[in-house]
Amino acid sequence: SSRDRLHSDFGNRTLHSTQMARLYVALLLALAAADSLTDCDSGGDEGVSLLSHRLQVDSRDIAVAQSDGRLAAPTTSQPKVFVPRSVAEAAGVKDNSALDGPAFLAGLGTNCLMIGICLLVFTILRLSYPVMFANNVITGTAPSTPPEGWFGWVSATWNLSLEGLEDSVGLDHAMLLEFTNLGMRLMIRIGAPLMCIVGPVNLLFGGHAAGNDYLSAFSLGNVQERSWIYWAYALVVWYVVVVVQMTVYEAQAKFLPRRFQWLRTMPEPRSTTVLVENIPPQCRSDEELRKFFCEMFSESKVKSAYVVKHTHRMRDALERKSSSEEALRTIIATWEKTGKDPEQRPRHLTLTGHYMDSIEYYERSIETATVQAKAEREHILKASKEIGGVNAAAGFVTFHDR
Repeated sequence: SSRDRLHSDFGNRTLHSTQMARLYVALLLALAAADSLTDCDSGGDEGVSLLSHRLQVDSRDIAVAQSDGRLAAPTTSQPKVFVPRSVAEAAGVKDNSALDGPAFLAGLGTNCLMIGICLLVFTILRLSYPVMFANNVITGTAPSTPPEGWFGWVSATWNLSLEGLEDSVGLDHAMLLEFTNLGMRLMIRIGAPLMCIVGPVNLLFGGHAAGNDYLSAFSLGNVQERSWIYWAYALVVWYVVVVVQMTVYEAQAKFLPRRFQWLRTMPEPRSTTVLVENIPPQCRSDEELRKFFCEMFSESKVKSAYVVKHTHRMRDALERKSSSEEALRTIIATWEKTGKDPEQRPRHLTLTGHYMDSIEYYERSIETATVQAKAEREHILKASKEIGGVNAAAGFVTFHDR
């Protein structure tokens, strides 16, 4: 194609220019050597002057070609090759500096101080606002009653059992706390051996590769290259993998019986009802949905079937009723503070510029919303017998047993 020919011609011209540049440089060197040997003056041979002028012009062309990028500038330096000094440098991991140790200690102290402040604030708020922070103790649903005093919650929390938590707050909340316990067990089973065994080995036999970086004295950064400790780290990695896997399997083995027991004790109709989604258009009614499941199982198995209804209009009417009831309770409570003085009976300004009795206004609003909600409910019940319409694409089917 024309594009290929253009690229080919450009490559040939570039190669030809490179060869000519080398020839011109060689001629320049030869001319300079001849001038130094013969000590030619300005009135020398005309051919030599013409050749010198031509070489100067071509040298300017070469400089222009190099500035345009069409010709690479000659270089005699070797390309620099990056040779990492350590594995950390090759991986792009930055070593700790001598100032990182004090910074780490300052951050650790700050975090400990903030934790202490949060615990103290919680202790004060628990005694000041018991309904907010100890409502389960007041209602009697807590697994245990904390002793009196500022730090009574510490012993009550420490002595909690998983069974008591499950009975009082449910399986989900109990498993959330058990997940925290799982994390602490992993930290003990992994962190304790690493800090008590592997850390001292790095410190004593690593070769002090960290130097003044005392923060890395217990870490792999303190181990020199080609040390025998690197072979031991292969065993350490497998130790971590095996411990994590065994701990997770152990927690899963304890969780499954609780999960099965929770499913068995689930009360009806929650334990016998299923949610059905993406109902086909021809089955979007209570009767058609029940008929479909009766054909799949049997009529003796299916207890009831209900399709979800579109109730946005009735929901709007009920929301207006609820907001009007809340407003009515508020203005009546405000009026009662004045002793129900008829002169101070609540009123509000309407859009027409007239004052209206607020109590009568909200009473009529509640009555109107109630009538609208009732009428909309009757309309939904009547229209739900037909396929589609107010019937949505989801429903609930309840069975007689599990």
